[in-house]
Amino acid sequence: MSVLEQIQELQEGTRIIITSGITVQLVRVDDLKNLFDTVEQQALHIVELERELSRLTGSEQAVKELYTRMEAVKGKGSESNEC
Repeated sequence: MSVLEQIQELQEGTRIIITSGITVQLVRVDDLKNLFDTVEQQALHIVELERELSRLTGSEQAVKELYTRMEAVKGKGSESNEC
């Protein structure tokens, strides 16, 4: 396809877009790459946060279990003192 044909095709496509009321935004490829990198970094950060939350939730549960055991031991200790 010649350059002239490509230009004509582009003009026709532009006319169709304009008459259809479709909004078009031209974006540089570098901008898209930067946007992709940013989204990728944010996704990796979200994964790290999810892992940390999971670890902390597990730690919270372990602390609760330890506290429950400590209370049970304290309860047994006070029972033996009452005798």
